[in-house]
Amino acid sequence: MGLQTKALGFVAVLGIYSCSNNKAESVVEPTVNYDSLVVSIMKKGFEELNADSIAVYVYSGTSPEQQWCTMYRKNGNQLNHSVIPVNSKFEPASLIKPYWASILVENDLVKLSDSIQYEAKSSFYDYVISDPFNMSFTYMTLAKAITYSSNTTMARFLFANASQPCVENELQKLIDPVSRSGMTLPWAAMGYGVLMPISDLLEFYYQVANRIETTKFSIGTLVQMDSLLSEVVKTGTAMNLYSQEFPINGKTATVQNSQSGPSEGRFIGYSPKDPSVVVMVRVFNPSPNFYGSITAGPIVEQVLRVALGVKTK
Repeated sequence: MGLQTKALGFVAVLGIYSCSNNKAESVVEPTVNYDSLVVSIMKKGFEELNADSIAVYVYSGTSPEQQWCTMYRKNGNQLNHSVIPVNSKFEPASLIKPYWASILVENDLVKLSDSIQYEAKSSFYDYVISDPFNMSFTYMTLAKAITYSSNTTMARFLFANASQPCVENELQKLIDPVSRSGMTLPWAAMGYGVLMPISDLLEFYYQVANRIETTKFSIGTLVQMDSLLSEVVKTGTAMNLYSQEFPINGKTATVQNSQSGPSEGRFIGYSPKDPSVVVMVRVFNPSPNFYGSITAGPIVEQVLRVALGVKTK
């Protein structure tokens, strides 16, 4: 039984566990046979990206059998694997930006078309948040903040609504109250200083992809986010993935090297032609390029093709 048994409701999560981690919680041996094609995708990813490790998550529903998480790691010419729970928590980085935008839009706090004056660097208390480069906008809308993944604009939109109960409720779920400070919200807007279950992030994108109304998000908000994730690939940070033959909607994230861990490229996405599967890829310490669209994005596309039974490139 491989990834192509989607009709049976099965989904596997393949990945390569970061070499910087010493252990994983509740490790169990995988019980699934994986397509050789998927394994070849992973091997090719290592060869082209010169990465320490790569993690790939594939999600097709909320039940446990649809949220498998298997991890591979490179060991010479071999790929070794183990398993961690898909509900493990992580810092989502820029992948969280559409989630925050949905909170603001759903609660009528901000429209996607609302704009503020663009700043390449923004000060919050004694700290400065910056974009990786000056995006040459005079004003930037909330929609453009997602399309071009602006840290400063997203942080300022969220910070302006810090007193709103819906924002406060989300923060209480995502952060450790002991570590809370004035910078908590600006950092949280970029997905740092928060811990989110991987399964929760995947579920949110799955709801957007399939327009599944919930008590938190209406169809109207989900439709707007779906359109926005399409724009990320058509005109934004993931233009290299644009294809009329096999369209993908999704979001990029790039985590630059710091004392706390490796550089990391990320991409999460789905195909609007068949949104039954959402894939997230994390590429650790790739070189020389570590941007999520370049490193993780092409792997997402290839795994989606395999999962959906579409001819690979």
